[in-house]
Amino acid sequence: MRSWLRNHFFKRTEERKERERAFLENGSLLLEKLIVSCNAKPIPIRTFSAQELRQATDNYANAQFCGWYKGSLEGRMVFVNRFPDKLIRADLKINDIVISAQMSGHSNVLKPIGCCLETPSPISVYEFAANGFLADLVYVSRVANRKLQPMAWGSRLKIARQIAHVISYLHTAFSRPVLHMSINMRSILLDESDVPKLIHFFYSVSIPEGETDVEPLEDFRDMWFSTPELRASGKVTEKNDVYNFGQLLLELLTGEDSLRITRLIIEEDSSFVAYMHNSAQGRSINEILDPAILAEEGGVSLDQQLQAVLELALTCTKEDPHRRPTMVDVTKELRRIERFPQVAEDLWGSLRNLKLNERFKMLLWRIANDTLPTGARMKQPCEMETTCCPLCKTEEETCLHLFKSCLAAKAAWFSSNWGFCIESLNANSGYDLIKSIVIPPAHVLNEQVTKEQFVLMAAKIMDYIWRLRNQVMFENKKLNFQAIPFEISQQFEEQGSASLKGKVYIDESQAM
Repeated sequence: MRSWLRNHFFKRTEERKERERAFLENGSLLLEKLIVSCNAKPIPIRTFSAQELRQATDNYANAQFCGWYKGSLEGRMVFVNRFPDKLIRADLKINDIVISAQMSGHSNVLKPIGCCLETPSPISVYEFAANGFLADLVYVSRVANRKLQPMAWGSRLKIARQIAHVISYLHTAFSRPVLHMSINMRSILLDESDVPKLIHFFYSVSIPEGETDVEPLEDFRDMWFSTPELRASGKVTEKNDVYNFGQLLLELLTGEDSLRITRLIIEEDSSFVAYMHNSAQGRSINEILDPAILAEEGGVSLDQQLQAVLELALTCTKEDPHRRPTMVDVTKELRRIERFPQVAEDLWGSLRNLKLNERFKMLLWRIANDTLPTGARMKQPCEMETTCCPLCKTEEETCLHLFKSCLAAKAAWFSSNWGFCIESLNANSGYDLIKSIVIPPAHVLNEQVTKEQFVLMAAKIMDYIWRLRNQVMFENKKLNFQAIPFEISQQFEEQGSASLKGKVYIDESQAM
């Protein structure tokens, strides 16, 4: 009995000494980090005992994901983040706590409540995120295993924009840019309203004063989310986060876990990002999209959003970091893409109110939404041998090329009574082009030309270009550039239009 008591006493003594030693080591490290990182600003980080957290989590009985446990402290639900001592080093856990504390004012960062410093690897306590990990609602394999409802595209896009914003904040809000270094689906939790909360700042690092890049923390180069430039040079910039965010966008589009591909067929020596870049060159976007997104009814604006996000993701994951955008630019682009449905509705409202023949309105709408059967549009379903413009035979036929950049189109526009130069319209897509026509910029109009006259002229010229294109393609008509001015003039006369230099009657009930 005495022996047992003596051993028990010594064991308890050793455990107490171990807790005290860990507390002193971790506490000094945490204090040092907070002083350096927070500029002596007070950040409320409470300390809890190991016993308190065991009780709060029912001895860590309710695991939500690797290292994350649901618990209750002082009447509120919390998340307790505890890893085995040898899995995460103490300095990495301290780094996570400090950066989380720095970022705690941002609504898209999981707010830290406190920590326990009595264990070799500190335990952290965070606000509760009721809807769990984003991965569980996006990855097709997890959704199926858990029999959950997959996240709708609109929610995915909103979350992407919010995460882009918090990364932009991380890059720009402090005296030196801070890199997250491990942006992925497993580093995002969702609260009860599906507001995303960024976590896992273990490997976050700031770029030193006077430097443009930085070496990551020890052993990070071998992590699965390392980027091409890190593997090549051992150093990273803010563009490291851009690449990882681009991969996140690709996962949101496909529903695939880039570590455990289940639906797409990828060769062993390839990667998820490489596969997506190759697929974008020769496949329809529908072949790679998450089936849950394909099942949604969103019309043309949904198609536009998906294509735009895919293009943004591919730009973010370019091999050369200098060719990637900044996270600030990424955030702006995602905001623009989010507005597509409203913008499309506004444009259709403007078109609907025009006093134009309904056929003209529909043609302009189809150009804006890129639904005309151009070479670029039809190459996948029809397996076309060539997608070159049938008029100039120099570039791929897109709506923007056919109605703005093609030499025949330029000739048609210049053949109007005003000698209009189509290059004066700043348009990077069919939508931009139609918007500039329906709501023409001030420099296009002058005292002799009203908005109604300009829109009528533009609609007739675009109708001429489309009919000319079809005649060349399907009726073997020979293109004669010298005949374009005559044909434009003839079309206007046939359609009963008054001279565009004088009074124009916009009521087109007899035009067709």
